[in-house]
Amino acid sequence: MQIRLLIIQFLSISILIAGQDDISPWYYSLLPGGSHFYNGDYKDAILFSTAELTLAAAGLLINDEINQNNNEINVPLLLSQQIYIIDKWAYYQKIQLRDKKKYPSNATPIQFDATPLSKLISSPFRKEIILTQFVLGFSLLGIVDGIVSYPAHNKSYKHISSVTTVQTKLDRTQGSLIYENMVFSVSGGAATSEELFFRGMLLPMLDYKFGQRTGLLSSSLIFGSLHLLNPGIDKPFYFFTQAFLAGVVFGRHVQQNNYELSEVIAAHFWYNVISATTTWIINPKENPLGFGIQFNF
Repeated sequence: MQIRLLIIQFLSISILIAGQDDISPWYYSLLPGGSHFYNGDYKDAILFSTAELTLAAAGLLINDEINQNNNEINVPLLLSQQIYIIDKWAYYQKIQLRDKKKYPSNATPIQFDATPLSKLISSPFRKEIILTQFVLGFSLLGIVDGIVSYPAHNKSYKHISSVTTVQTKLDRTQGSLIYENMVFSVSGGAATSEELFFRGMLLPMLDYKFGQRTGLLSSSLIFGSLHLLNPGIDKPFYFFTQAFLAGVVFGRHVQQNNYELSEVIAAHFWYNVISATTTWIINPKENPLGFGIQFNF
C-alpha cells in the first residue's frame, strides 16, 4: 500500500500541476492538510491533518504486532493513507470550484463533481443511492466475488473456534464483530479515496487531454495495475482483470452521468463489504484483512 500511495501521490501532483497554474507549491501537497494550510483553510487543514497523523501514529504503534506472515492489514495505517488521498481530492475540488467561480469563461473545462465531500462520503448510506440498479447490481456481484476470489476450503464460519488480530485472541463472536467493523471502515475509505482519485480526478483529466475512450482505458489500466500491489495477491491475473473491468464499468458510468461520483462510491463500498462478508462466512481462513483463524477439530 505504501508503494501504491506514492504512485497515487505522484499522479495527484502531476494532475494538479497540469490542470492549474496558481496552486500551492508541490511540497505543501505532500504534507497532511498542507495545501489547505497554505490557502488559509485552517478548519479543513486541522481536520485532515489530525485524522491522518492520529491514525498513522496508531498504525505505527501496533505495526510490530501485525502478523506479517498472514498478510494482516494494518487498518489504522491504511485508513490514514486513504484519508490522505481524500485530503488531496478535497483540495483539487476546491481549486476547481474556485476557478469556475473566479473565471467563469476561462476556467479549464475539466469535468468534476461539485457535490460536497460530506455528501459523497455518505453516499453508501443514502437510500436513493443504495436502491439504484447500479448499486444493487454491484452488491450482488460482491457475493459472487466472495465465493470465487479465494481457493475453496471445507471450513466455514461455523467451524471457527477463535480469531486473532494484532496478537489478540478473540472468540468467534468477538472476532466477527471486530472483522465487520474493520471491513466497513476499510471499505468506506477505499471506496471514497479510490473513486475520488481515479474517477473524480484522473479520469476527467485524461478525458480532457486525450478523449473519453483513451481516458477510460488508461485510467482503468492504472486502476487494475495498482491493485496488483495489494498484499497477499496470489492470483494476479484474476485481481488485475477484476479491477480493470470494474474501472471500465465505473468510469463509463461516471462519464455518462456528468462525472457524478455518488453511485460509484456506493457501488464500490457495498461490493467490497459484501464480498468480504461472504468470504468470512464460507471461507474465513482467506479473509482479506488477514485475521488469524483457528478452527474446531
